[in-house]
Amino acid sequence: EFLLGLLNSKLINFWYRLNYPNVNINPNELRSVPLPAVNAAQVGQVVEIVAKVLAHKKHDPKADTKEFESQVDSLVYEIYSIDKAEAKLVEEAIP
Repeated sequence: EFLLGLLNSKLINFWYRLNYPNVNINPNELRSVPLPAVNAAQVGQVVEIVAKVLAHKKHDPKADTKEFESQVDSLVYEIYSIDKAEAKLVEEAIP
């Protein structure tokens, strides 16, 4: 669930768009995603929120989980040491 949150974050989507023009992700491209060094607490926080997204979507596939997704994005910015100005650029590029 940690990788699910990471790979679906706005930051990784932004990185992917900068590095690959194709919307289809192949295994080699997936392997090139820079993975950060994380601690157990960071993994636990992301996993907890992703689990909430999955539970809401399982109950109602159309459920609005934007609040949870935003929380994951914030954690991912923190994990990658992205400052507020950089995060703003990402947020503007990936609605």
